[in-house]
Amino acid sequence: MKGLERLRSFSVVITAGLAFSALMGLLNFLTGARLDFSIFYLIPVAFVSWFAGQKPGYLVSLVCVVLWFSFDHMILSDVHAFDGFNAVVRFLVLGLVGFLLSKLKAMWEKEKELARLDPLTGIANSRHFFELAGWEINRARRYIRPLTLAYFDLDNFKSVNDRHGHMAGDDLLGIVAQTAQSHVRKTDIVARLGGDEFGILLPETGQKSAEKVIAKVREELLASMQDHGWPVTFSFGVVTFASPPESVDEMIDKADALMYAAKHNGKNQVRQIVLGDRVPFSK
Repeated sequence: MKGLERLRSFSVVITAGLAFSALMGLLNFLTGARLDFSIFYLIPVAFVSWFAGQKPGYLVSLVCVVLWFSFDHMILSDVHAFDGFNAVVRFLVLGLVGFLLSKLKAMWEKEKELARLDPLTGIANSRHFFELAGWEINRARRYIRPLTLAYFDLDNFKSVNDRHGHMAGDDLLGIVAQTAQSHVRKTDIVARLGGDEFGILLPETGQKSAEKVIAKVREELLASMQDHGWPVTFSFGVVTFASPPESVDEMIDKADALMYAAKHNGKNQVRQIVLGDRVPFSK
């Protein structure tokens, strides 16, 4: 479905770019030699290159050069033959503009993506989590669906840093992040919310399903710690909201309180509750 929507958007951008190129050519023809609209061929090239990418930008550049020369032949009586050198130069200028803009867009997209990720673990950072969680709360409210947040902390993490150094601690956090990420659905959100604190947001997930998912994640996390010889366990606070919370802060506060209760009552355990009125959804 997303692929189809992308294809449609892609087609719309290219069609709009070609239509604008034709419009520029028509204006160039109608105004004659007295008013040159040639510079404005940059607009459709820039538009398509930014929104559709480098290759479509080259295509529109080529179309613009063809239109440019075609209308030059119609307007200027002294143009009798195809000028290959000027055609190449015009294409290179338009193509260069498209190339630079497409690269600029790619760099901007990459920076935007990096701003959403935790640099150490590669999963969502706290800011991006708040953004995504806000969307999920609104979606749960609209479609009357439950929503579950698991908030967990690493027990005895400091001992790993003290004994093996911060590099080992960083490796440990990366393994925790990737292990959790690989044992949830693609629609679920795993984020690093603090130093050694993580969150797992499970959209459209009720208490029973959440219990199974978290049990599996916790089992895999413990197995990973044992494989590396790290004396680390995990304290989980899991809250299922049968009706959506008012805010992301409220959701995190509830799960965080449960997590600390688990941590202060023996560690290495899961505390889970359901809040809100029941909704007609059994998952």
